Amino acid sequence: VIARSCFDALCHLHSKRFCFADLKPSNVMLQNAEPSYATLVDYGATVRIGSPLIEFTRSYCLDADTITATEHLDWICLGTTLAQIGGFDILNFERAADLVNQVCSSTKDDNLKRLIVSCLQSPSSSKIESALNQLE
Repeated sequence: VIARSCFDALCHLHSKRFCFADLKPSNVMLQNAEPSYATLVDYGATVRIGSPLIEFTRSYCLDADTITATEHLDWICLGTTLAQIGGFDILNFERAADLVNQVCSSTKDDNLKRLIVSCLQSPSSSKIESALNQLE
């Protein structure tokens, strides 16, 4: 639910040519009713794609470009956020490739691993959506 809701919100922002730029667990609010969903909060870092970033949280960006707002940055932050929620200590990593290696070698659910990797390794909305669909 968290992954799908965040993905949908990011796709909507990207369709309007905006980058959220600061996706992390503290910027995701959960509804406590059925059907449940998550929503993004704190749009203070959101800027137009291609613009300079004004705010971000380094540990969720890993080695993504933090000068210019891109969809790629949002996908990396989504992957890092999902990894942290999934039990990985993201503070141990500076590069997406290193987190991908840790995720792939873990004993976590294969579908969860596939989703996290789809966000961190050459991410695209179609690739991430395909991984999400395998979870449903």
